Amino acid sequence: MTVEGFIAKWAASEASERANKDSFLNELCGVLGVAVPDPVTGDADRDRYVFEKDATLIHEGKKNSVGKIDLYKHGCFVLEAKQGSNDGARKMGSARRGTAGWTVMMIRDALGQASSQ
Repeated sequence: MTVEGFIAKWAASEASERANKDSFLNELCGVLGVAVPDPVTGDADRDRYVFEKDATLIHEGKKNSVGKIDLYKHGCFVLEAKQGSNDGARKMGSARRGTAGWTVMMIRDALGQASSQ
């Protein structure tokens, strides 16, 4: 797939992060010419480039919990996907792309989750 084809295809996606993120990221890996993530094994020493990596979420003044990092590559990056929409509030749990609400969501949710690691 070309970069242009990838952008055109995914520009139309909206408000379904759970349904879209793995396909989006696998296709992005293809466009970039890099390996796709490995299957999760349940062995933390082997799960070094995977979707849905366990992460301890630290809650100030509360009990810690276990969450998931959308895409993790040991020593390289963590990626937290957030699905926005072009309709904003009409799509449950999303923010309209390109607005102040979108920026707030990205900083509060995605950066906040990624920073816990």
